Amino acid sequence: MKKVLIVETNSYKYAGTNEATGLWLGESAEFVDELYKHNIEVDFVSPLGGFVPLWQFKVAKLFSKKVRELDELLPRYEVDNIFVSNKFKKTFPNFKITSFETGISQILTENSSK
Repeated sequence: MKKVLIVETNSYKYAGTNEATGLWLGESAEFVDELYKHNIEVDFVSPLGGFVPLWQFKVAKLFSKKVRELDELLPRYEVDNIFVSNKFKKTFPNFKITSFETGISQILTENSSK
């Protein structure tokens, strides 16, 4: 089974602004629901570990059965998981970030060829 790693923010707002961050229905819940339709497993992490604003996720459960099933993952966020990027950068010095659109396209192409 293919897996996708979703990196979520630790902040409610962008620094120095009133602009909200966090999980958004259109950016996370629907995305995850689409991945599940294609039998793709999902893991969530945050750059700083610990707290991730999840109230939007709870709202998304009202609209998506798959997101309701993800509720079992929420206890993971109660424990600090620290991701130190130094080892990753050393191991993968040429790693290129993939845009949302490109990533979904690649995943769907790979799955359709099976």
